[in-house]
Amino acid sequence: MRILWVLLVAAVLAGGCGKKAEPVRSVKVVKDTGAQTASALAARLEAAGQISGSSQRDEALEKVATDAAAAKDADIVKRAVNIIMASASKDRSAEACALALAKQGDVKAAGEVAQMISATSARDRTLAAIAKGEK
Repeated sequence: MRILWVLLVAAVLAGGCGKKAEPVRSVKVVKDTGAQTASALAARLEAAGQISGSSQRDEALEKVATDAAAAKDADIVKRAVNIIMASASKDRSAEACALALAKQGDVKAAGEVAQMISATSARDRTLAAIAKGEK
């Protein structure tokens, strides 16, 4: 019986499994730019807005807002920041997003987002940086 198994294994190894591997003809390399599409950001915003826990929701909304700013989507930034409940989180997110939008040349939207900051000193600091063209 053992000899049969040895012969079977030897036959499989010698003959292979019957299919030969096909050579890879070409591989398309796709560079991930990290940019989010408007529809993906909108879907993420909707999902974040449905989180029941306020701290988790605010954290998710902050991430959506900063990703939207990086993608130059001021509308999603404003919508996400507007939904954030904790004022410290809202101000921190609005400041970061306003500066990111200004750095990318969307000064008008940057000013609109900066106006969403409730703390006067942070709002003035952000507006001053936008006005001075600081990067």
